[in-house]
Amino acid sequence: MSQLPSDTNGVQELERLETEINTEAFEAFYHIGQKLLKIKRDRLYENAGFKTWGAYCASGRIDYKKSRADDAIRCSELRKKLPGIPGSDWSVDQVLALCKCETDNDAKRVAKKAISLAKKSGQRVTAKLIAKLRDGDDETGAAKVKRERELQSASLENHLTKLADTLTDWRKSLEQIDLEQWDSVPSRVLTRVKNEADALSLFLKD
Repeated sequence: MSQLPSDTNGVQELERLETEINTEAFEAFYHIGQKLLKIKRDRLYENAGFKTWGAYCASGRIDYKKSRADDAIRCSELRKKLPGIPGSDWSVDQVLALCKCETDNDAKRVAKKAISLAKKSGQRVTAKLIAKLRDGDDETGAAKVKRERELQSASLENHLTKLADTLTDWRKSLEQIDLEQWDSVPSRVLTRVKNEADALSLFLKD
């Protein structure tokens, strides 16, 4: 394996992070994920002669293959956005279940639901409970369809507003053109514009 350039500070920082990754305990996935993120983001693995993140993870210097390392990074990033669990800490299994939500906002909403339900029922917040809420009707059924329709409606309103603004601008610009110039425009062009305008009017009226 060809050696890449390294510096003393980079080597020392890499070795420190590797030691902490291999010995971390309290909410380990969060702290480990943050350290893995630093190694990956700052390309510290190059100080040990590795050209890629995947090659570094496969080397055995840390007990994390690439997929597991990436999961730890993803979990640690999401963990910072989650509410606390009263009297407990988030586990990697719980956060991995939340990572399967479509967005971080969805994950936060499901996390709050899980905490609230667990408190009311005297249950623990588990990965199974999170998965049940995440895949339930409130998230993937009628409520999700309703949210999607609301978003589509808002998008359509925005699109039509932009269309109306564009048409207004075009109409005002055409009104500024001298009447003599209109005589030189082929009738087929004017007919096409009129037909398209009529078709749009009928479409919106329906």
